[in-house]
Amino acid sequence: MDKANILAEAKAELERHVWGTFVEGEASVALGGTGVIVSGCEACRKRFGTNSQYLRHLTDDVLPIILRKAFEMIVRD
Repeated sequence: MDKANILAEAKAELERHVWGTFVEGEASVALGGTGVIVSGCEACRKRFGTNSQYLRHLTDDVLPIILRKAFEMIVRD
């Protein structure tokens, strides 16, 4: 079991899920489309507007993925 590798993979997965903006729809209106720019997780394209919703996303959606991958790495070794 390589703890450094597990930590690096967990960190990389967590860092993918940033609170930013993304276009929901075909293209933004600025580019001639009908999509709108919304705030949320850029990786999951999940909408949220408050810090507590973002933290809930990390604990409910992202943390299980990280733990599942970590446990798989432990079992493989």
